[in-house]
Amino acid sequence: MKVRFAALSFVLASALPLGSALLAQDQQATPPAKSATAQSHTSGPASVNTLAGKIERKDGRYVLLESASKAPYVLDDQKEAKRYAGRVVFVTGTVDMAAKTIHVQKIEVAA
Repeated sequence: MKVRFAALSFVLASALPLGSALLAQDQQATPPAKSATAQSHTSGPASVNTLAGKIERKDGRYVLLESASKAPYVLDDQKEAKRYAGRVVFVTGTVDMAAKTIHVQKIEVAA
């Protein structure tokens, strides 16, 4: 019994360093996951948002003056934006914060 226990102890003791070395090697090979904040600033997939505001013409382009901040966002679909000029709307699309542009998916009149 003592011989078996000693043999088992030896096998386990010699396997532990090998297992931790393999685990450390696996962790080095796998790049760390990006946080949600980091992804929003990269070229990864953007999330769809809906912003409320009024469509107005500014510097020859139609923009959404967002209700809360009054910040202007250029609408990339100028033809669709022209249909809603002067009206309060909901614009659904992806927002490019760096360029202050909305890639429009849908514009709806606010009730």
